[in-house]
Amino acid sequence: MTALLYELREGIRNSADALRQNKLRALLTTLGIVIGIVMVTTTMTTINGMERAFDKSMEMFGINTYFVQQRPWFTPPSAREEMRRRPQFTLAVAERILERAAEASTILAAAPTLDFGGSIQYRDRAARGVRATATKPSYTNVANMSVEQGRYFSDFEEQTARNVVVLGSDVAETLFPNEEAIGKRVRIEGARSEVIGVHKWVFPANWKFAAENFLGDTYHNPSHRSVDMIGIGPSALDGVKGRRDNELEQAQHVWCSFPAGHGVHSAVQPEGFEFTDSFKSDPEIAEYFRHCHEERKRRLGENARFLPFVGTIFPNASYHGRQPRSICAW
Repeated sequence: MTALLYELREGIRNSADALRQNKLRALLTTLGIVIGIVMVTTTMTTINGMERAFDKSMEMFGINTYFVQQRPWFTPPSAREEMRRRPQFTLAVAERILERAAEASTILAAAPTLDFGGSIQYRDRAARGVRATATKPSYTNVANMSVEQGRYFSDFEEQTARNVVVLGSDVAETLFPNEEAIGKRVRIEGARSEVIGVHKWVFPANWKFAAENFLGDTYHNPSHRSVDMIGIGPSALDGVKGRRDNELEQAQHVWCSFPAGHGVHSAVQPEGFEFTDSFKSDPEIAEYFRHCHEERKRRLGENARFLPFVGTIFPNASYHGRQPRSICAW
């Protein structure tokens, strides 16, 4: 025990002598250790804060949302037959999933959805190619949806099957450009429904928020929305509002996916479709597109109905099929 204390005392004495003889080196070593600890702590704190802020800002896109469906969003060609043989979802299956979800403490909300495409009409105005979703009131929590005007439908309205609808802001402006949408009755594929709300397309971001790709991105649509609201477009001087001339208004949109994440978004025009007047503010460009339309029909015949729109080479090299530009790299 005595020897141990002697060794300990000698070690402390030698360390103190070394520090006295090399004060500058000792100071620099200590300073380096302190700076290192402070930098590591500051970096980790900053990273954790950025991650929390990013996760919070991305919650509206469903980063903590799970989807249960018959088929995956992207199906490779080799698995398509297997996907077709899968049983269809029924209301009973959806109700059972909701019951199980209610028993799980980690699930905050669950909602079944039935998506379909169609048209919505109000008097002589119509919004075509609209994606409609039939669901339950809990969908607002699942989809992080905010209602700009009016309200969302209630449990009572869902249980009594009352025909009510919450419109997207684009559809509401198309049908009601100069009047209030709330309280009006619209026709969804012929069925009358009362408009009780309009949800908004607003999220916390700035101009540097980039698009994912042109296959599944709706992220950059708010920037398009600003152009639509201002009225800038190829035929703006002729009173046509929006960034396009609605040449695809009657078309059926088609999304095709390929292995490794590549894909194409195209449109199929109805039989006997004619050229849609476009670029009314610039007759030379309008004549050019009319010439291209007639040439396509002459060369391709019935196949001219199929129009390339946009596509993406995974992960983020996207192209426009019918606009005077080539590749967009985000």
